[in-house]
Amino acid sequence: MSYSLASLLKEYSENKEQIDSYLQNKTVEGYDTCGNTNPGVLVALLVVSMIIWVLSMVVTIIFWEHLPDWARVIAVLGLIPIIPGGPIVTLVVVYITKGSRRSGHRGKKKSRSKKKHH
Repeated sequence: MSYSLASLLKEYSENKEQIDSYLQNKTVEGYDTCGNTNPGVLVALLVVSMIIWVLSMVVTIIFWEHLPDWARVIAVLGLIPIIPGGPIVTLVVVYITKGSRRSGHRGKKKSRSKKKHH
């Protein structure tokens, strides 16, 4: 099973009955948790994946103007739900490169004043 958002949503839709029963503390006849992944694990992965995806989208929007062009491309590609680990890559790239945009001068400029000799 891939841990991309799209594959987790697909897994949820395929096992919706078991997951809904698990969340309501009901049992499903003929369902054995030993052979399959526990529905609680799938729900937890889905929730954590959604939180990381939303966080990476918010961080990308906040720092968009401060990112170099190549980091913008990687950040957008990382937000595509079919790429496993994409939101984590987006977070790493945005936080590492958020201050490295080369537009104008940053910081104080060194003055080159010459000292007058008397």
